[in-house]
Amino acid sequence: METNFIMLKTARFSEIQNALGNRLMIIDATLLNSILYYQESFGLLATLKLFCMRPEAVWFEKSSGNMTRKLIRFPRLGSLQFIKRTYHRVKAIEASLKAHYIKSYLRNYPNFAAIIHNGTNAPDSILEHLSDPKRRLFIENGYFKNTYQIDPSGVNADSSIPRNPQFYRSLSFQKPNKKILSPVRQTKHKSDEAILLPSAFIFVPFQVESDMQITKHSPWIKDMKHFYQVVHKLAECYPQLNFVIKEHPNTRRIISKNLPKHDRIIFQNGRDTKELIELSSAVMTLNSTVGIEAIVASKKVFVLANATYAISGLVLIARNFIELKSCIEALPDWEIDTKIQASFLDYIMANFLFGEGCQPIDDTLFNRLISTFDTKK
Repeated sequence: METNFIMLKTARFSEIQNALGNRLMIIDATLLNSILYYQESFGLLATLKLFCMRPEAVWFEKSSGNMTRKLIRFPRLGSLQFIKRTYHRVKAIEASLKAHYIKSYLRNYPNFAAIIHNGTNAPDSILEHLSDPKRRLFIENGYFKNTYQIDPSGVNADSSIPRNPQFYRSLSFQKPNKKILSPVRQTKHKSDEAILLPSAFIFVPFQVESDMQITKHSPWIKDMKHFYQVVHKLAECYPQLNFVIKEHPNTRRIISKNLPKHDRIIFQNGRDTKELIELSSAVMTLNSTVGIEAIVASKKVFVLANATYAISGLVLIARNFIELKSCIEALPDWEIDTKIQASFLDYIMANFLFGEGCQPIDDTLFNRLISTFDTKK
């Protein structure tokens, strides 16, 4: 039976979509399309009734990521319980409608394999729910310019990338070094002027608080205000250290002006991230892509949350403040394990990332992705 990939419509990943061609079915699961389909299938009365009924628990669950993201972007909603519950109910109804619409396509492709964008938020969380766990792939932007993550287990910390340092020490292959290009970050907020920085500092890249990297993969630091409090506490504990923070170019919530000042904590939104990595003596991150860029540059990296690169010997790992202090104190004598570093970068370029210098995106992509399911059996 012929296999087709199914993906929900998105403006992203056009290179992947073009390579898969007519073997990829794209579903345009907008709310309007879903309502029209439901009305045509079940009638106007049933459609109106659906809006009045409480959705099944599964649709509340599948829209919970959307709810979390909205509350982070508009925190005042969290204090208005009626609005909060109403919004979540509306998103759950929307999810149930989209599920009916998506199912109508899936019935025509019984042997389909799903390509799911991230999977944290609806409607992709719905496609994940409706697909066979043994026949789906997750996709997200990659760590380097023009690259993508594609993995059967998930993206970022959910991926199948091994975290055991011995795995990388035992790898025998060494690929020729390829030029790794840093991602291009389009700033969504006003940048500051570049200012003079200390001769030695730890670079702290802030992240987008509503991203799954924080909402799902950051167990002990919940937002950037909390992250700043941790940095502030470190600065008080270690008077010899300077910290330079850059807020994420894609954040819509600039918080630097609302935080308590510290003589040895500098906000610098006016310099390129790559430059700050190069100038720094170490990089302290939750699980940002900046951590991978710093590893490429052979920098000392602290990881404070779940990450694909949270591998002993490759980085220093802190799961709480006590461990973070131990990392700071170990910093002068700690060096990156160059064997793990080379093998890790080779591995993700050969097995995890697609595009620009990694696995090719061409007319062989379909067969290579399908073979992923064969190896899972």
